[in-house]
Amino acid sequence: MQKLNLKFPTSWQTCSVTQLEQIASALVDVAERTDRFHPFDMKEVKVALFFLMSGIKILEPLSVNEKGDEGYVVTHSDVKEPFFLELWKINSFVSGVPDIETIGQAEPEKEQEGVFDWLDDDSHSGPLLFPYCEVATSSRILKKSYKGVEPLMQNFTWQRYRHCQDWLEEYLRRENLRIKALSNARGCPERSILYKKLAEATREADHARASFLSELLTGTDEKFHEFEKFDKVKWQVILFWWAEQMHYLHRTYPRCFKRQGMKGKNPTNPFQLYTRTIATMEKYLGLDEEKVNNQTYTLVLQHLEDMAKESEEIEKMKRKK
Repeated sequence: MQKLNLKFPTSWQTCSVTQLEQIASALVDVAERTDRFHPFDMKEVKVALFFLMSGIKILEPLSVNEKGDEGYVVTHSDVKEPFFLELWKINSFVSGVPDIETIGQAEPEKEQEGVFDWLDDDSHSGPLLFPYCEVATSSRILKKSYKGVEPLMQNFTWQRYRHCQDWLEEYLRRENLRIKALSNARGCPERSILYKKLAEATREADHARASFLSELLTGTDEKFHEFEKFDKVKWQVILFWWAEQMHYLHRTYPRCFKRQGMKGKNPTNPFQLYTRTIATMEKYLGLDEEKVNNQTYTLVLQHLEDMAKESEEIEKMKRKK
């Protein structure tokens, strides 16, 4: 009987940089193999992570042992000889052990959680601290390294924060168009118009990504050319971090990120009304647009939060009359 002491991270915050990159690598790999016939499956990611993080290596393809169990012949640096690892054991690690009494229910309970169930927690999507002390550029001609982002982006101005937000939103929009173009181009001749659209969509998505990284790491989007061929695994890790930053800001300034709907109109994000708040902040705080842009972004968010709270209180008072 082979015994291994396997240890896995229990949250985003307990992951090392290597483990974050393993998660990113598994996600990228599964996502790139996804198409209309093979939809994305998070369980595939978790199985890949089980092998990556445990150090277990598959020696032979899927087979059946003398007991009739399916599995793999594997090896590990802590054991002397190869051994057989059953699929049901892998599944119990990845998916958890179901409570027998709840099997058959719409949402059966688990007697034991899967080791990667924390990846499914929508309230946390990544590490709170920027994972890299330094980030090297992707330029082959001019090799540079830039210092990583300070905790909670504490040195960011409002303008820099907004530029990062805008570039990332543009990247996500362009990336969705690229994915659609890729789906349409599959099976078509490489010189077809669909492949030309795919190439154009890829260039535009890459430009938006490079501009975001440039703004994030250098304070200006003018150095985008230094990040045009940025490593896709490290990029995914940075996306994990950015998503958690946004979750933190949502929790800290909930009114700033609340989408409000008006009768007969589409829901409006408060940031879309930012130009209107400049006049209000100038009136009450003595700040013009240039001064607002140079303020620490958290200070501006706090002002917006306070104004939204005051507006809510005024509306409540009006309804009571």
